[in-house]
Amino acid sequence: MSLSLHVSFAFAPHKVWALPILVRLYRTRKNPKLAPGRSGKLERKQIGQATDEQYRTRPPLALEMIQIIARWAGARKGQSPRQDMVQPSGEG
Repeated sequence: MSLSLHVSFAFAPHKVWALPILVRLYRTRKNPKLAPGRSGKLERKQIGQATDEQYRTRPPLALEMIQIIARWAGARKGQSPRQDMVQPSGEG
């Protein structure tokens, strides 16, 4: 999973680049089934898999990444992350 900033530049106005900001590895749920190994013999595949206690779905992980970026933006500007999203009423 990754969060990217999509930008375009004046020298290439019809192209958009995705600059990765934050990347997170996703672990699949542990599968108790056996699968064929290199020698063709059935074996357990457990590389990168999470137990039921460790497993988390993608939406909560994505939300956590968004919250991390929001904290970075708020700390950089010296304000809470929500203040820059709120538009003053009555102006415009």
